[in-house]
Amino acid sequence: MDLKVVPDRECGACNVCCDLPSISSRRLRKLPGVLCEHWALGVGCSIYHKRPKICREHLCGWRLLDGLDESWRPDLSRIYIRFNPGPAPDYAEQMPQACLHAVFGLLGELDDERVAELATVCATLIGQNIPVFLMVACPPGHARRMFPLNAVLQRFLTADKAVLAGAMKMAICGAAQMPLVKVHINETDGTIGGSTIFSEAAPGLAASP
Repeated sequence: MDLKVVPDRECGACNVCCDLPSISSRRLRKLPGVLCEHWALGVGCSIYHKRPKICREHLCGWRLLDGLDESWRPDLSRIYIRFNPGPAPDYAEQMPQACLHAVFGLLGELDDERVAELATVCATLIGQNIPVFLMVACPPGHARRMFPLNAVLQRFLTADKAVLAGAMKMAICGAAQMPLVKVHINETDGTIGGSTIFSEAAPGLAASP
């Protein structure tokens, strides 16, 4: 899959990538769900021109998928998409040829229309043999283990949109039940790690479809 930035697609006021993911680099370390200390209201990134390499090289999936409109900007859709290199551990044996995998982070509850759109986008990627994962909202400083989506949606790829959306709702319920991990920064070497503390459904995301 050839991913290139969609022309004229800018971040605007969105700062989800400054908040949702954990960041670990020599110059910047932050926990997931904690707004970066360098982000300022009305300014955005206060070190934008000197931001670390990890930030300069980051591109969210909305800027790379030309089939998504403006409403899919992460702060508007409440869905943060990222593409990571490699097949990811869950698919390393089944799909060793995958050069990347997609992660859809859900920042909160989605309405039925957005769920249906999400199902279509994910199904399109799965149909291209790309490993796809879901992650759902959790408290600051925590993360949930990624929920593998391919096995759930694979058999529904040719189904009508209503059936596909129903399968996606089931997947979201499954993702909401994934173990919650408390993330910490290692004071010795600055690396970020985590430990599973309990398995608790994400509020508003665990209801039966």
